[in-house]
Amino acid sequence: MVEENKEMDVGALGIGEIAVYDCDAGLYELPWGNTRVGRPWIAEITGLNQKYGFERQFLRTIALEFYKGSPSRLAVPTDDLKVGSFYEMKNPSSWKHSDVRHYIRILKKDADSILVEELKREDLIKYFMGEKQ
Repeated sequence: MVEENKEMDVGALGIGEIAVYDCDAGLYELPWGNTRVGRPWIAEITGLNQKYGFERQFLRTIALEFYKGSPSRLAVPTDDLKVGSFYEMKNPSSWKHSDVRHYIRILKKDADSILVEELKREDLIKYFMGEKQ
C-alpha cells in the first residue's frame, strides 16, 4: 500500500486577507525580479528575534531567466513551502522603497496555486508574542 505525503489544509487566523497565488509546474514565481536595488528573497519565519525582528530560514530560489548575467526572474519550489508556516518576502522595488516586505501564511497548496493569508508585520509580531505567553 502506497502512503501519500499530503499536507493538511489549515484555517486562516482571521487577521489578514485571503489570496490565491498562481504556480506553474510546482514553482511559485516571486512577483519581483532582481533590480539594481537588490535581490528578492523568501524566508520561513520560525519565531521572533531581538535584532532582526524575526527568526528566519531563507529558502533556495531558482533562476528562471537571466538579464545581463544576473537572475531577473526567481521562483521557489512549492515543495519547499509548508502549509501552516509563515513566510517573509522582500521586494527590492526601488531606491526610495528598497525594503518593502510582505508576510504570508500558507493555508493550502497544490501544483497550480497556493492559498495564503496575507498578514501585516504588526499582526504577525502580536501573534508570535501571544503564542509565547
